[in-house]
Amino acid sequence: MTNKLKNIFAQSYWWDKIILISLGASFLINLALWIYLALKFEPSPSPLIVHYDIYSGTFFLGNYWQVYTIPLTGSILIIINFFLSYLVYSREKLAAYFLIGLLPLVQAFLFIAGICLVLINS
Repeated sequence: MTNKLKNIFAQSYWWDKIILISLGASFLINLALWIYLALKFEPSPSPLIVHYDIYSGTFFLGNYWQVYTIPLTGSILIIINFFLSYLVYSREKLAAYFLIGLLPLVQAFLFIAGICLVLINS
């Protein structure tokens, strides 16, 4: 078992700068989003605007915990893209870079969505 773990962590995937920087940036942006939303939304019985459409206005009201679906989605995307890029890295580095390299951009868009959610509810 320990030899398998050593082999896994000895692969060049773990030492690739593009992979490390993209994963690190994605993780930090996602963590910042979790913290930002936790500081802005306190548990309350009153409904919050969870989805807003510019054409029809308030589209969906929900509980305070439903605003955390945005960072949860980001966390799930990090996990899925990490495993997929790890699997394809040995065969196709460009595909692995594409999977991991776009994660910070996706996390930034999710962070912007979180900021919009805070602004709409304030």
